Amino acid sequence: MRLNPRMNTEILKSTYHACRLGYGCMRIAGDRTQGRAAVLAAYEAGYRLFDHADIYGRGACESLFGDILREVSGMREAIFLQS
Repeated sequence: MRLNPRMNTEILKSTYHACRLGYGCMRIAGDRTQGRAAVLAAYEAGYRLFDHADIYGRGACESLFGDILREVSGMREAIFLQS
């Protein structure tokens, strides 16, 4: 399932747009393989807003997300992170 592009909204009166629906990353820290698969599936489905914080898995979430950003070409420039 892909996200509906009509759900996109302008970010702070800029040229940036992101979906109003974000992907919560709190649970990706438990199992790195499943967490990676979940983030990539969300990205492929059209999610561009990802929410995570350093308290998720005591930093494991941020570490995994950083690894994914290094591996997936162009993903960093295409997404928004919120904490």
